[in-house]
Amino acid sequence: MDSRNITPRGDRHGGRQVELVVDGKTAYYRKPRSARTEKALEAFLFSLKQEGFLYVPACERVLAETAAGYHAAVVPHTPAETEADAAAYFRRCGALIFLAYLFGSTDLHEENIIACKDTPVIVDAETLFSAATVPEQEAQKNLAGSVLRAHLLPNWHVVDGQARLCAGLIADDPKGENMLLLDGQPCYIYDYENEVRAGFCEAYAFALAHRAWFASALDGFAGCECRVLLRPTEVYGRLLRFAQTLPENQRRSALNLLLSAGHEKDMRSDRAAFMEDVTAAEVQALLRGDLPRLTVPFEDRGLWNGDVCVRPDFFARSPAEAVADRLAALCPADLEAQARILSQSIAAVRPLAKKTPVPLCGETAERTAFRLLESGAVSVLSTRWMQLDCGADGNFYLQSAGYGLYNGSLGILCAYAALYHRTGDADILRALLAHYEPFAEMLARMRPMNVSDQRASLQSGLGGMLAALLHLYELTEEPRFRADAYSLAALLRPSPDAGCTGDLLGGVAGLALQLPKLPAALAQPLANALLPLLRACRPQLTGAAHGAAGLALALAAAQFSLGSNAADDDILRLLAFEEEHYDAAQQNWRDLRTDDPAAFMRGWCSGAPGIAMSRRRLTELTENPDILACCRRDLARAEEFLTRSPLPKRDCLCCGLSARLTARARLGLPADPAAEGLRERLLTDRLNLLHPFETADRNYGLMQGAAGVIYALATQETELSGGMLL
Repeated sequence: MDSRNITPRGDRHGGRQVELVVDGKTAYYRKPRSARTEKALEAFLFSLKQEGFLYVPACERVLAETAAGYHAAVVPHTPAETEADAAAYFRRCGALIFLAYLFGSTDLHEENIIACKDTPVIVDAETLFSAATVPEQEAQKNLAGSVLRAHLLPNWHVVDGQARLCAGLIADDPKGENMLLLDGQPCYIYDYENEVRAGFCEAYAFALAHRAWFASALDGFAGCECRVLLRPTEVYGRLLRFAQTLPENQRRSALNLLLSAGHEKDMRSDRAAFMEDVTAAEVQALLRGDLPRLTVPFEDRGLWNGDVCVRPDFFARSPAEAVADRLAALCPADLEAQARILSQSIAAVRPLAKKTPVPLCGETAERTAFRLLESGAVSVLSTRWMQLDCGADGNFYLQSAGYGLYNGSLGILCAYAALYHRTGDADILRALLAHYEPFAEMLARMRPMNVSDQRASLQSGLGGMLAALLHLYELTEEPRFRADAYSLAALLRPSPDAGCTGDLLGGVAGLALQLPKLPAALAQPLANALLPLLRACRPQLTGAAHGAAGLALALAAAQFSLGSNAADDDILRLLAFEEEHYDAAQQNWRDLRTDDPAAFMRGWCSGAPGIAMSRRRLTELTENPDILACCRRDLARAEEFLTRSPLPKRDCLCCGLSARLTARARLGLPADPAAEGLRERLLTDRLNLLHPFETADRNYGLMQGAAGVIYALATQETELSGGMLL
């Protein structure tokens, strides 16, 4: 009889999973895969120490190899004995962050790191390296290829609608095994930022000085196998549980449909076909009750499923080529950029009481606002400001959404342009143009594309890009912004089967809003395609962002571009729908996104400010007397609301005080007295901004961050305040 106590740990792959084996006083992990990567990592770290680097992190020890895998030593969670231990621990954390950055590690979250006295210990190295889908020099130009990739630094994951911190070096549980303890208390990374940063910079500088040694030492990983994470494990787990609720004969088709959905919407037109074999391998694993385990050999570009090569051409660079690219690309400018990202990510978990505000230094408010924006920029990266954003897979990531208007770099540049419009400061314009260059480079590589909801949205798609470019031109009169806007519009191809939600923020309605600002030759083909799609929409909400006000405005913009009035009756129906939900006592329109009859919003997205700006723009796009009468009625209501209503609790442009300021400016009302308090909070770094959940991080974005506040304050005396969106 086997006296050992065996406990399954982790996910099941190929019918097997990691097991904790306890035999009397002896304990070890039994892992059903090759130990080659772990042994190579152990040898590499030993050699790195021999080479003279002081703060080398540790990895688990391989005790024995078997036909089924290997046995690994159990790493004890050991507290620091002294403050010197803690300082050394976090210095080694910094070195580990650099090594993970160099290797392209992807999954060093809280379950794969154990704090052990004066060093972090890697206990799962199967994703130590990653292959590259694009040349690695390109990946290093954005945050996806930065020090954030390994998940050692603060990041969040949504589980059952709740955001959970998942990072190798900090956890929600203050006594988790990846948290170092000293005198029984957890040591937080934000209290040791200087040590982490020093360890990272020292390791980076060591690699710069010993590049040839690193290149030779990496040869020790030849023959290793690297796991490829195409989707979060949580996604696979949910799909597995879902499939088990279905009749057996329906599981394959249902899984294939769900796994293929993302590829069908991919901006790359051939992605669905390219991923067909990969999806089939994923489905096959889930049907067996396993989570897919796909791999790539260290020197190979193919994607493997066990002993079967699913696609020999899956990657543009093998893991070996990718790490060689990263090693060759190391340079002082990149060191500075990555160190800044490291510090910004740590700021995301720093308590408000320990947050360092931007110093005023006796400058004007506009210059201080400009420097606040600059403090968040990472100059060598194309995605320049760090945001807390929710990705398409449902995860939160501490990185920018890219070039989008809502919270990406183009929206932030609208704040730069507003500051320049107000001050004429040449430094601000130079910074704006410098930050704009990466987008201009991307635009030059863009190819014609069909229009769809996903691609056209104001929030993160082409509609928002077009709106930003046109507004940048309005604010700066720089010809390149108008020229690039027209170039982008020329790439858009009308698609009669695009599908349309009528959502101004998330659908093609936002793109329609830009048509009157374009030459007829560019606007009319799009208007012809979009108008029937928009007319078929039946919104269930009020407001500008997602409801009837936004759709009515989009219809008016599309028919204005065609010199038509075909949609006038549709617009009147939308205005009548919204009228049903106007509350005279509240002087506002009810928010129908909830069943609560007392739910009212006071922002751009929903409520009187956004509806007022929509009606104001609608009067410029129609001559229909009935529509104009409705607009005049609602503008009078909104003016009363903006004069007498309580102030919003938030400061952001999406649904806070900044939306109120822009609405008042768009309606030609006097500057709001509340602007002075908002300006003071901006200058003392005490803004109350919207995050999906609370962190002490600065949000730099336009709609939810500091850029929107700066934009609202800089344009509060001009009607251009509403020109960006409405």
